Amino acid sequence: GALAVIFVYICFKSLRNKLREIILHLSLMDLGVGCSNLIGNAVYLGTCNSNETCTDRSELSSAKWCVAQAFFSSYFTTSSVLWIISVVIYIYVTLVAARYAKYVSYPIYVVCYGVPLLVSLWLLSTQKFGYTPQNPSGICGVVSYDPKTRRHNIIATVMSINLWLYLTFILV
Repeated sequence: GALAVIFVYICFKSLRNKLREIILHLSLMDLGVGCSNLIGNAVYLGTCNSNETCTDRSELSSAKWCVAQAFFSSYFTTSSVLWIISVVIYIYVTLVAARYAKYVSYPIYVVCYGVPLLVSLWLLSTQKFGYTPQNPSGICGVVSYDPKTRRHNIIATVMSINLWLYLTFILV
């Protein structure tokens, strides 16, 4: 679906407007989510060799590719959710306060690309990315439970995606 939206936006210049541009950015982020999940799952399946022996997947947590896959998955997922919020905000501003519609564009870009980057960099710098069997996006993601300390990392979990999802539900 994301590739179809991108293709239509590129090929049909007559269909371009601000709302479709926002949907294009949403589609680009969704494509990034799909690619990062595909890479994570491909590597996950690659941890088993042909004679059915698998490496201990918990050892993969510190692997650089695992952290990179978790970083990109976190970034693209958070950005995708924020682009959904931007569609809602743009439609609201266009319908209710049309004179302010031109002032909404720049902040949307800053928020939808900047906030996920800052959150992902914070999670990266605090070493919150790694192997987690509970993560739906491949095998690597935000580690919400540390078995060594037996503590849940609620702040990392909330800041990575939950806060933005709840905000989306409220706004929509």
